[in-house]
Amino acid sequence: MSQSKSPALISRFTAIDLLVLAILWSLAVFIVNPVGNFPLNDDWAASRSVKHLVEDGVYQPTGWLAMTLIIHVFWGALFCLPFGFSFMAVRVSTLVLSLAGVLGAYGLIRQLERPRWLAMIFALTLCFNPIYFSLANTFMTDVPFTTWEILSCLFYVRFLQRQKPIDFWLATTLAVAGMLVRQLGLAIPIAFGAAFLFQNNFKRKSWFYGVLPAVVAVTTLTAFNHWLSASGKAARDYNLQLDQLAGKVKHPLTLPLNFAHYGWVMLMYIGFFLLPVFAAVRFNRQDAAEKSHNAFWAGLALSGLAILSAGHFLLKPSLMPVHLNILDAWGLGPLTLRDTQMMRLPDVPRIPAAFWLVVTGLSLFGAGLLVLMVVRQVRRIEFEYRLQKSPPPMATGGQAKNAISIFFLASTLIYLGPLLTNGFFDRYLLAAVVFAGAFVVAASPVQERRPGYARYAAGLLLIIGFAGYAVAGTRDYLEWNRVRWEALADLQKNHISPEQIDGGFEFNGWLFYDPKFHGPPHKSDWWVKDDEYLVSFGKLAGYETYREYRYAHWMPPYEGSILVLKRKDEASATELKHDSEPIK
Repeated sequence: MSQSKSPALISRFTAIDLLVLAILWSLAVFIVNPVGNFPLNDDWAASRSVKHLVEDGVYQPTGWLAMTLIIHVFWGALFCLPFGFSFMAVRVSTLVLSLAGVLGAYGLIRQLERPRWLAMIFALTLCFNPIYFSLANTFMTDVPFTTWEILSCLFYVRFLQRQKPIDFWLATTLAVAGMLVRQLGLAIPIAFGAAFLFQNNFKRKSWFYGVLPAVVAVTTLTAFNHWLSASGKAARDYNLQLDQLAGKVKHPLTLPLNFAHYGWVMLMYIGFFLLPVFAAVRFNRQDAAEKSHNAFWAGLALSGLAILSAGHFLLKPSLMPVHLNILDAWGLGPLTLRDTQMMRLPDVPRIPAAFWLVVTGLSLFGAGLLVLMVVRQVRRIEFEYRLQKSPPPMATGGQAKNAISIFFLASTLIYLGPLLTNGFFDRYLLAAVVFAGAFVVAASPVQERRPGYARYAAGLLLIIGFAGYAVAGTRDYLEWNRVRWEALADLQKNHISPEQIDGGFEFNGWLFYDPKFHGPPHKSDWWVKDDEYLVSFGKLAGYETYREYRYAHWMPPYEGSILVLKRKDEASATELKHDSEPIK
C-alpha cells in the first residue's frame, strides 16, 4: 500500500485550540449548572439499566428503548463505580463524551487538512448546536452515539489517507461501539466500504478492507440480537422500529409522501445547523464547461426544494421548528407535564414568532446551500471519474479527496434512509449534521486564509447565537426540572405516596414503568396510578393549587411557576380540563 503524509493529530497550536474548546465548553456547562439527582426525558429508561448493572451485576434493558444500548449502559456504569448509581453520575458520563465529541470534531477537520480556524468553527458549531448541547446534559443516547461516530469517522479518514491498518481497526472498533448504542451506526462501516472500493477502482485486492467493516458490524449486531433473545433480555419493543419500517415498505404508495415530508424537514434542520460552516468554506470555482454541465441538475434540485417548501407552507403552515422533541417554540427540551405534553395547553410562553420567522428563512437558505453543494460535488466526482478511465489505486490525493467526500455523503444518506421512511425525532439528526458538515468541508477547496470579513463575522455571530440559545434554553430546561423534582420531594416528605402523584413522564416512568400498564383514559398515559396530586405549569379545572414554586426563566425572560395541584373532593376524574382552549 502506498502512503501519503498526514498532519499530526496533536501539535502545540492544536493543543491550544483544544484547550480553548474545553474551556468554552466548561464555562457553558457551569452556567447551565446540570447538578441534580433526577432523570430527564427518556434517560430514566437507560438509567434503570445502569442501576441494575451497578447494583445487581446484571445487564437488563427496559422495554421502553428500542435500541442496542449496551455500550451506553456500560459507559454510564463506569461513572457510578466510585459512589454508586446516581442520575448525576450518568449525566457526567454524557458530559465527558460530549466534550470528546467536540474535540473529535476539531480533529476530524484537521485530519481533512484544513486550517485551524475552520476546525474551530466546525467544533464550535457542534458544541453549541442547541440539540447537542441540551442533550449533553442528560443521559440520552444521542450525544454519546454521535461521539462514537465522530471518532470512527476520524480514523476511517486517516485510513483512506494513509492506508495504515491500525487506523482501520481503531475506526471499525469505534464504529461497532457506536452501533451498540444505536443500530443506525451500521451506516458508517457500509459507507466506508463504498468509499474505499471507489478509491481503489473496485479492484479485487481492495474488497477485503472494503467489505470487512460491514461484515464485522452486521455479525456483531446479529450475535448481540441473538444473545438478547436467547437470554430473555430483549425488550418487548426492541424490533418495533424495524417492524414499522417493514410495514411501511409494504405500502409503497405512501413512501413518496414520507420521503418528501421527512426529506424537507431534514434539509431544513441540517441546513440551519450548518450555516456557520457554510459561512467559513467556499465553493469550488467552476469553468464555463463545468457550469453548463451542472446548471441543469442544480436548477432541478433547487426547484424541487422550492416546491417542497411551498407545499409545506401551503398545506401545513408553520415556522421552524417544524418537528418534534428537543428544539421547540418555547425553548429547549420537552415539557413533560400533563398540561403541556398531554393536553398541549399554552401554559408556557413561547419565543416570539419573529424569531422563528428569521430561523425559518435561515433554514431555507442553509437547505439550499446544502442541496447545491451536494449536486455540484456529485457531478464533479462523476465528471472526474469518467475522465480517468483507470483511476490509480489509492494513490492520488484527488482520488483520496473524492473518496472522503463519498464516505461522508454516503454516511449521511445511509443513516437518514430509514428515517425518511419511518420518521424521527429532531435529535436523531445530530449524527447526520456531523456527516453532512464534514462532507461540506471535504467537498470545499482548501483555503489557508480566512474568508472575507463579512462571511467570517457572520459565521461567528451565528455561533454566538447558537451558544446563547443553547445555554439559556438548556439552563431553563434544567431549572424547571430541578424545581419540579423539589416539589415532588416535598410531597413525599409530607407522607404523600408516589402512587397518588402524576409527577410527569420521568417521575412516573422511573417509578412505575410497566409495559403491560393500561391506565384510564382521563389520566396521563405515563403509568399514573392515581392523580390526586398533579404537577403542572398551569391551573387545571377540577384541581386547586396545593403549593407553588417559582423559578427564573431566561429565554424568554419571565418568572416561571411549577404548581402542585390537588384534586378537589367534589371533582370527578372526567372533569379534569383546562379553562383555556388547547393549542390547535
